[in-house]
Amino acid sequence: MDIKKRMGIYTLIFLTILSFLTYLSKDSDNYIKISNNRESIDFFNKNQEEIFLYKNEDKNLEKIKLDSYLDGYASFNTKGKNYILEVQEKKFLTEKYHLKKEKEPIELFLNYLPKSNLRQNNIFLNSLTVIFLIYNFMLFYNFKKEILSKRVVFSNIFCLFKNYFN
Repeated sequence: MDIKKRMGIYTLIFLTILSFLTYLSKDSDNYIKISNNRESIDFFNKNQEEIFLYKNEDKNLEKIKLDSYLDGYASFNTKGKNYILEVQEKKFLTEKYHLKKEKEPIELFLNYLPKSNLRQNNIFLNSLTVIFLIYNFMLFYNFKKEILSKRVVFSNIFCLFKNYFN
């Protein structure tokens, strides 16, 4: 099979998948997104807050599944109803929001208050970064002759080290 036929088949497969995904996303405004200002995961905090979403129909609460999505959570295929969002920490209710969903999507931003052990988390992440940096310097020192003999490799490594310090 020559290259033109293979490229035609690949293009046809790509367009088929793209049209299928476009069909699936026709109701893309049908979601509730919950994001927070957390920069990283708290490794040392075992009691992180838990977020629950309930559909409120005639005072009957039905739990809705929340999926992890980028910087928070999202629930898809939510129709225009009343919803209750609960934020629990250490199994106690800390915040409660009443949401009314119409046709447009809801994007809710939660403020995250850092815990006292966030300092441990930062120390851990910074020490891990320093260990990787020392490891890269050791690799550079051990392979210095090979790296300096090839200018292309040297420029890439220089850019890599520059990104560490920015």
